Amino acid sequence: MSKKPVHELKGIIVAMVTPLTPNGELDETTLKSHIKFLLENGVHGLFPCGSAGEGPKLTVDERKKMIDIVVAEADGKVPVIPGTGGITTDEAVRVTVYARDAGADAGLIVPPYYYHPSEKALYEHYETIAKRTDFPIVLYNIPSLAGYSLKPEFIARCIEGIPGIVAVKDSSYDMTKFEEILHFVGQKVSVLQGADTLILPSLLMGAKGAMVSDANVAPRLFVDIYEMFMRGDPKRAVEAQLKAVLLDRHLGYNDYVVSTKEALALIGRPVGPPRKPSYTISEEDKAQMKTILRKLGLLSM
Repeated sequence: MSKKPVHELKGIIVAMVTPLTPNGELDETTLKSHIKFLLENGVHGLFPCGSAGEGPKLTVDERKKMIDIVVAEADGKVPVIPGTGGITTDEAVRVTVYARDAGADAGLIVPPYYYHPSEKALYEHYETIAKRTDFPIVLYNIPSLAGYSLKPEFIARCIEGIPGIVAVKDSSYDMTKFEEILHFVGQKVSVLQGADTLILPSLLMGAKGAMVSDANVAPRLFVDIYEMFMRGDPKRAVEAQLKAVLLDRHLGYNDYVVSTKEALALIGRPVGPPRKPSYTISEEDKAQMKTILRKLGLLSM
């Protein structure tokens, strides 16, 4: 099989939700509709099977099915970067190889969670995945869910020593650490912001884009942050970012998977329930969310 060209990862890459039926199965019809909605609103990439997509709650077979559908529906229009990490190196290799053979553009590797490997073991983890898959990979720093942080110096060492790493997604919500990552590797790979509220500051510092989940609900708003910045229109970029901050306040205050799926239902694009265990959003929170969605022009009633 010939290798796909490596595309620079940039712009707004959506950390996609995973549509589920009421009984908790993958809803393929709604998934295809959601991908169409995102593409029609100009997003620059798709990231299925991440934390926003309940990746750790999906079986390996479900992740493979997600990858197949997203790659097919994207049809080469934008890069597809599925979450292909796992708690073991072998699992990460298997899913990454599957993504490669399915036609994805790169695999995003979450650090193994629950057990916290040493930096030596973690380096070997990434090195093994890169060698055994021969596929572009993206490092993912998400300390709130992995349970530990990838230090900027460690990220730099991985990129210096392991061929095939093409990008870093940082979801630390720590702008100082983000700037350090940019300092160490920003000239070598794409550095992508994972915090919806920090996209514009990150672009100003040299980030190539963002991989964010709130864009499921308001893709055009997030695309505007990036495109207005690239067009040299800071006023409109700031306006869009401030709206994104307002939206994020009401999607991130609860479990953001639950809140994002609820918001999509409210705007008439239901994607089904979160996979259990989860909770039901309160009526008070739902009323606040409706108010914000109306204010942002996403809800007419």
